[in-house]
Amino acid sequence: RGAVETRETGLLSFIFGSDTYDPDRLEFDKELLRRFYLDRGYADFEVLSATAELTSDREDFLVTFTVEEGPVFTFGALEIDARLPDLDAEALRTAFTMQEGETYSASEVDDTIDNLIFEVGQAGYAFIDIRPRAVKDDEARTVGVVFEVAEGPRVYVERIDIEGNTRTVDRVLRRQFRLAEGDAFNAREIQSARNRLRELGFFSEVDVSTERGSADDRAVVNVSVVERLTGALQLGVGFSSADGPVGDISVSERNFLGRGQFVSARFNISGDQQAIEFSFEEPALLDRDLATGFGIGFVQLDRTDESSFQETNLSFRPYTEFPIADDQRLRLRYRLSSDEIRDVTILASPAIRDDAGTQITSAPGLTWTLDRRNDPIEPTRGFVVEATQDVAGLGGDTTYSRTTGRVKGWRGVFDDLVVASLELEAGALVSFGDDLRVTDRFFLGGDDFRGFARDGIGPRDTTFITVPVLDDDGNRVPNTARIPVTRDDALGGNYFAMARAEVTFPLGLPEEFGIFGGLFADVGTLFGLDQTSFDDFPSRRTNPVIIDDSAQLRASVGASVFVDSPFGPLRFNFALPVVKEEEDRTEFFRFTVGTRF
Repeated sequence: RGAVETRETGLLSFIFGSDTYDPDRLEFDKELLRRFYLDRGYADFEVLSATAELTSDREDFLVTFTVEEGPVFTFGALEIDARLPDLDAEALRTAFTMQEGETYSASEVDDTIDNLIFEVGQAGYAFIDIRPRAVKDDEARTVGVVFEVAEGPRVYVERIDIEGNTRTVDRVLRRQFRLAEGDAFNAREIQSARNRLRELGFFSEVDVSTERGSADDRAVVNVSVVERLTGALQLGVGFSSADGPVGDISVSERNFLGRGQFVSARFNISGDQQAIEFSFEEPALLDRDLATGFGIGFVQLDRTDESSFQETNLSFRPYTEFPIADDQRLRLRYRLSSDEIRDVTILASPAIRDDAGTQITSAPGLTWTLDRRNDPIEPTRGFVVEATQDVAGLGGDTTYSRTTGRVKGWRGVFDDLVVASLELEAGALVSFGDDLRVTDRFFLGGDDFRGFARDGIGPRDTTFITVPVLDDDGNRVPNTARIPVTRDDALGGNYFAMARAEVTFPLGLPEEFGIFGGLFADVGTLFGLDQTSFDDFPSRRTNPVIIDDSAQLRASVGASVFVDSPFGPLRFNFALPVVKEEEDRTEFFRFTVGTRF
């Protein structure tokens, strides 16, 4: 039932409309069933009939599919018959996505053809024809495949027709294609262009198809889109599990004047943060794949609960981004910021008191990204690799190098209903001069280490001290004894490493509910300080404060519920730390806005 498009009537069927009888949809369902079985080894599968009968009250239809499954086949011998000169057939075997003995799958054959087209194209052949020839052995129940690689008909793009874009100007859509009228036709590039159009977020539906042009060697590319609203005025009040009450006013436009530009202004107030931000991006300067933009922000952050101080940040962040290969991009950026550590409490660690004041940071940086996902919105296979490098010291008061790296891979199983992902991430911060300040270091917890509160792990000052009783003006109350307390200040770390594993899956509810489940496990560590010994109230103490900055491993497991709501995708995490230190801050529940991928 999950393979066909026709749905049984349900609670929300009146919204989604897939429970109405449509004979054309029934014919399409027969093809969907065929694909479903061919992907699971049933090479002899047939749909014998698909009938729709009216019920006795003539109110509903009963739909019946009669099928013959047949036996399950596995892959037999896999061969390449290359009929092009100077083409190494054995080298092309790396394009195979299956192996001999695995369950036969028509999708795996299609994926291998796509890979072969790409590999042969890299060898300089623009016009190729790859035909799979099945060698079926009913007795052994195997299907061998011979991929015949030959020179195909020369086909060129005659024109690209676009319809449905009543607001977005044509050139915004056309620049998503890496080919133009007169170029050699490339089916893989057409699919990539469709993904780029979807990734824009301007359209609720994107359909890209091809048809014969004015001659056999001409092809017409038809692009049909349905535009969605891209501007937003949000006036909101809410509650965040991390920040408490939240007030937000924002005006944004992702497709400014239909030119694909992004403009946003935002004013945010939460329990611990007040922020004013403005940003602008031109994604295609001079209609080239060259994004440029900038952000200006003013943020006040109350970190009293985590680290006994408050922070004020004023920043200007210009950047430019461009491709360096088909699947690689490079972003060059610069950050000029004024970072103030203020209102340090009397309980604060000396490691934080020494950092009080304002410093200017001038830091150029870059981000390199390798993206080989099969889909930019909901990936079910492929991976992303990202490396960032920032160097502070081009003027300003701070001098350090910040390096981070991340790799994340996805793999779908059971017809991509279940998607597993694994993410590895690490970072290093190295000072070139004075010791690093607490605001420069890495912190872990919250969304990036589930099961632990924000800034919940890593080096902390947990020294036992005594402090005087103060009045509301901060003056000592006379004739009062000092109060014994234990500090609990997160100091961050110069180094971190994380591994995150996750599996998402449907919960068996109707698809229109948009509710999915997930299981996850996080493992990581945060460690390293430039200085671990500090003098604390030297007039009253003789023993220095010693901070443990060793690399202690933490781990957590948990479950997630994802809800596709009208306000955006919501994520509810329930996590339990299984490996932790005594001083860590834990957190069982957190909800955020974000996709399940």
